[in-house]
Amino acid sequence: MQQWKTGEVAQLINVTKRTLQNWLEQEKIPRPQKGENGYYIWSVAEVKAAQNYLQRLKSTTRYRIRGHDK
Repeated sequence: MQQWKTGEVAQLINVTKRTLQNWLEQEKIPRPQKGENGYYIWSVAEVKAAQNYLQRLKSTTRYRIRGHDK
């Protein structure tokens, strides 16, 4: 099973790590399990959920990615 860290997921979907953390705090996306070190370990399903949420944002609102207005 493939797994990623939060920073890796942020790079994969082209958002900041802080953006993912905000979405988790606001319960916009499912919260990944934490590893023994206390950091989130993202599964394929959780990465897809984050990608889907980003796509919904893109289609319905103005948003910022890595400091650039879109």
